[in-house]
Amino acid sequence: MAHAAPERFASRGPRLSARPQPQQQQAPTRVREANAQYTEKQLQDAWDIFIAINSADHLLINTMRACRPKHRDGDTYTMTVESDIQAALVTENMPRILSHIHGSLDNTHIVINVVTNQGASDPITWNERECLADITRRHPSLADFTAALSLKLG
Repeated sequence: MAHAAPERFASRGPRLSARPQPQQQQAPTRVREANAQYTEKQLQDAWDIFIAINSADHLLINTMRACRPKHRDGDTYTMTVESDIQAALVTENMPRILSHIHGSLDNTHIVINVVTNQGASDPITWNERECLADITRRHPSLADFTAALSLKLG
């Protein structure tokens, strides 16, 4: 009597292939375009809400407080920052900022360009020494007063 050879490695489950199977391509996610009307105040309010929501991100938030976007044309705004470090920080976070603003205002056409100030720095970004230097330049008697009392910044 002939015996059939036992199937030692017979598989009962799906056959696994050593070749990787091509992944099914998913359709790209489409962003819903919206072009609702909004006011300058509404944009600034959305900006402030982003600041409040992200208050732990101190460098970004302080930059956003000091350097608010200015309307240029249509849905285009410009944000002028004082340093390349601030420009890099804001540019890195701009997708998050715009996502919030687009959603808040139901308008995906809004664009905010970041530029670095090439002129004199804005007084709102001055440190204590720069503020004192400006005040004593405008009021020389204050320089005499601080010198007479040997006052110094800490």
